[in-house]
Amino acid sequence: LPPAWPPAWATAPRRPRRRAARTGAEAEVPAPDALRRLGRLPRAAGDVVVALGALVAARRAVRTTRIGALLAVADATAPVAHAVPPLGAREREAAWRWSVAVRRAAACAGGRITCLPRAIALQRLLARHGVHGCRVCIGVRRDGALAAHAWVERGGVVLGEPAAGVRGFAPLVTGVTR
Repeated sequence: LPPAWPPAWATAPRRPRRRAARTGAEAEVPAPDALRRLGRLPRAAGDVVVALGALVAARRAVRTTRIGALLAVADATAPVAHAVPPLGAREREAAWRWSVAVRRAAACAGGRITCLPRAIALQRLLARHGVHGCRVCIGVRRDGALAAHAWVERGGVVLGEPAAGVRGFAPLVTGVTR
């Protein structure tokens, strides 16, 4: 015999959700359940969610904005106008934390996030979390092959990926996202 359609689970009455009474500022701005649960996630998982939002925003910006309007472009060959101090312990920890979060968020997106949105998202997240002076660099291969790559640097130190992967690229454009 064929199963009964629709199945019993699809037609069963749903239990109403219990919601706590909201008072004060909570009553004015209702937060979705997902955002309330975000506070209960482990820190790394919450970072990935924030990084995924930054990746989506950066990807949209790359698709809809000219690169000159997206970056406050500086000449890659010009000397830095002001010396950037080396990363402190707190900044190093934040750089590591957010680079891992961006890498994991890009993996969650199924690999459809290219290097430019990843670099823009990382630079914006680092600036938002106190690591200032980071620049998005866009370069081309030095060996003559037609390939380009984008990465984040601060004072000549590559952030968010192995420096060895960037050595084969000559920076053409560096800038800070607007």
